[in-house]
Amino acid sequence: MALGYLGIFVSSLVLNLIPFMGPSNLVLSGLIGSLLPSFNPLLIGLMIALGASVAKTVHFGLSFFLSGIVKNRLKNTFEDKRGGGSHKLGMIALFIAAATPVPDDPIIIPFGLMRFSPVRFFVAFFSGKVLITVAGAYFGQKFSLAIEEYLGQSVTIIISIVSTVVITIVLMKKQIILEKLGWSHPSKEKK
Repeated sequence: MALGYLGIFVSSLVLNLIPFMGPSNLVLSGLIGSLLPSFNPLLIGLMIALGASVAKTVHFGLSFFLSGIVKNRLKNTFEDKRGGGSHKLGMIALFIAAATPVPDDPIIIPFGLMRFSPVRFFVAFFSGKVLITVAGAYFGQKFSLAIEEYLGQSVTIIISIVSTVVITIVLMKKQIILEKLGWSHPSKEKK
């Protein structure tokens, strides 16, 4: 069972490392919760939240590192404004972004460029992700168990597989549409 939780963490980490294409962690935790009804939904949510938070901390860290280059090129356009309530408001914004279906990268990258505190970033982001992923895992398990009770285990597995395929197709279509609109990679210049 411990390898199962490690696999959940690694899957979440790898999926969330893909910039601008990461999955909805709510949907991911719901699917995993429904596919693994014998697993503890709290631990499922924690592993997905930890994997997502570590992956997004990598994105944050890269933009944090690159901010030095950007700052030098733009001659102090991005000033480090670490005053009064900016950390509190920043943490609230990160928590809300992590706990809602709002895409994460458009929020994370500017915080890195502004050189927001990495520790505060991780705490706020992880807290928001835990809220959404634990809720998703509990919902996924309850939904799966309710369907299994009425339809049987075989039908529940088929529904889970079909749902996974449908959600994957929807996410891929969304990415194709975003690429056509030029929104998926902000660093690309429009031709």
